[in-house]
Amino acid sequence: MALDERYIVASDLEQYFVDKDSGLPLAGGTLTFYRDISRNTQKKVFQLSGSPPNYTYTAMPNPITLSSVGTVQNAGGDNEVIYYFPYTTDPLTGQLILDLYCIKVKDSNGVEQFTREAWPNVTASNDPTNEPFPIQNQISNPQFTQILINDGMSTTYAVQSATNQVFSFAPDWDFVISGTGNVIIQRIAIAGNSNVVTSPPYVLDVNVGSGITSCFLRQRMNTNSGLWASQISSQSIFLAGSLIAQNQGSGTTGIDMFYDESSGGSPILILSESVSTTFATISGATAAEIPASTNTDLGANGYIDIYLSFLTSSHVRISSIQVIPTLSSAGADLVQYDINSSNREQALMGDYFIPRVSAKETPNILTGWDFSLNPMQFGSSGNISTSAGYICDQTIAVRGSTGNVTFTRDTLTNGLEFTTAGTNDAFLLATYLSGQQAKKILGTKLSFNINSFKGSAGNAVTVRAYLFRGNSSAVIPTLPNFIGTISTDGTFTKNNIAGQGLNWTEVARSGLGTATATLGTATVNTDLNTTNFDYGFTGWQVIDSTEIGNTDKLCMIITYGYADSGTAIFLASGNLVQGDIPSRPSPQTPDEVLRECEYYYESTYPAGSLPNTSITNGSIIVPMTGTFEGSPSNRGRLFAKHFSLNWRVPKPISTPTMSFFTTIAGNAGNVAGAIFAGNVLITSGNLTMTDGANFTYLVNRSTKGCVFNPAIGTFLLSASTTDINIDAFIQFHLVIDTRLGILHT
Repeated sequence: MALDERYIVASDLEQYFVDKDSGLPLAGGTLTFYRDISRNTQKKVFQLSGSPPNYTYTAMPNPITLSSVGTVQNAGGDNEVIYYFPYTTDPLTGQLILDLYCIKVKDSNGVEQFTREAWPNVTASNDPTNEPFPIQNQISNPQFTQILINDGMSTTYAVQSATNQVFSFAPDWDFVISGTGNVIIQRIAIAGNSNVVTSPPYVLDVNVGSGITSCFLRQRMNTNSGLWASQISSQSIFLAGSLIAQNQGSGTTGIDMFYDESSGGSPILILSESVSTTFATISGATAAEIPASTNTDLGANGYIDIYLSFLTSSHVRISSIQVIPTLSSAGADLVQYDINSSNREQALMGDYFIPRVSAKETPNILTGWDFSLNPMQFGSSGNISTSAGYICDQTIAVRGSTGNVTFTRDTLTNGLEFTTAGTNDAFLLATYLSGQQAKKILGTKLSFNINSFKGSAGNAVTVRAYLFRGNSSAVIPTLPNFIGTISTDGTFTKNNIAGQGLNWTEVARSGLGTATATLGTATVNTDLNTTNFDYGFTGWQVIDSTEIGNTDKLCMIITYGYADSGTAIFLASGNLVQGDIPSRPSPQTPDEVLRECEYYYESTYPAGSLPNTSITNGSIIVPMTGTFEGSPSNRGRLFAKHFSLNWRVPKPISTPTMSFFTTIAGNAGNVAGAIFAGNVLITSGNLTMTDGANFTYLVNRSTKGCVFNPAIGTFLLSASTTDINIDAFIQFHLVIDTRLGILHT
């Protein structure tokens, strides 16, 4: 062990005792050491042995017999210096308290020479134990001020032939139970006048059934691979642990406390103590320093556990659990309990609540960027081009030049999966916000969360996030143009070309630089619902009054830089929110997301079906009436009345682009938006159309729908008749498009 300043040396180098009457050496005299407050009870003194840094304090004889020249010697007759230990253990709290010496000096005949009382001069103000080990409990929620179980009643954890079944009991606390049987727990409130040591507001009652083979109460300290491991001899770290406990059962019982890494070494015992029938502190410390870590887990996968082990068929109450790193194996005897109020305990639970608040889903400012719900109205798969274009609703993409990038809806998250074909290249995804949607978030701090990961193949993938603002002179470029370009490593650079990046400016992140992360690798599906693949960034804000008044467009961009062909990249969501805490998007129904996307693009085709394909589902049918004139040449006429169509979702402009398609693949109608040339389908009668493809409709558009004016076409009978039932209709699909970068710029 290292040197311990609690042991107080008797003198600088050597003590020399003389006879009080003759002044001669007190040869063969004796020194007897007692407790100062109980002068009939002897108290040990010590000598130092060993070599640096491993010293040992060994008890000396009591009384000590002086040498022939009146100096202090040990049992072997070697010259020694006395080390005092003026402390004892409080039987109630288990902590060290001052316990000074009374020393009686006699000659070889037993004649008393002198007495030293209250020795050495140590008081509460100069007690060295108050200094070397600052008390800072590493355990969160040590008195169970926050719980997840029902309060005021017992909770039963029933286990059936299970191994290490985990039950979340409280913030930062889990029960890990094996065997067959029940563990019954309850949080019990404690009144101040109960005078329970450390004055906890609550204690935890734990009743372990007879069929339980192991019962642990565990606190996991995440992202802490190798925490407290000793690295060099001069930085040997011990762990001191303590708690208060009371035995509720009829027999004797005990509690063990362990330290354990997520991988590598074996559990290390911190304390192992019996529990009495009255509340008392039990404490201990690791017998040796925590060894150098063998934990191979990295980042969020690395952790250490502190856990308490309860005996089978035991029934105990516990609280005030404490673990403190020290530089001495005697640390458990040094520290008092880190007494905090319940308010302070709750304030220190950020390790539990902050990640969960971050993971709490928040409404997304970006439309369609919860990609598991994106309707993908243009098709569920395809290729990313070197020219910017929409790949799914409200998502523009463009890639580099070295190889193809395919996209599809993946089976893991139902979001987007990209597969690379080139090497050392990149691609980007972007979306625009304009008008009121952009202005309502100005002046506030913005955060962005990407839920994304890569497959096991391929080297590292780097994701970056950018936000740009456009002033009143900026335009949303008409595709395939974009506001900038992407380099092979995924770095995005805005250009200064009129109609593209001119008048666009990157929004700074308060000196934080470009938001950048290296994607984690998901190897099993169970990884996906963790926060391991959430990359949160914050700090974007437009707060300058001039910029706020001159910003009405925003562009959110994420880029992926990759090294290898065949790399699978998965993107579940990108969520832009107001405030300092990035989060995943709030749950929505597919219809809610579809309607948000239909504000920009609405189609009568089924979701995922491309326009101009041979599909009748969802098509618009307009009945026509006919008359037979008989002549000339068996000719008749078809009529259609006025009819109107209402958009499912009102559009941002009154002149959307309207594209008409027949239900026969490849027969697209006029797409100018003013004239429709329909396809007439005759469902009865032996009729042959002569100019049915020229049925014309004048269209009046608005933000809410359109009105079709009447049109007339003619038909020709293939056989002469004067009595025929004419049943005809027009059938077509319609696409209404106001997407940013295509029309609404």
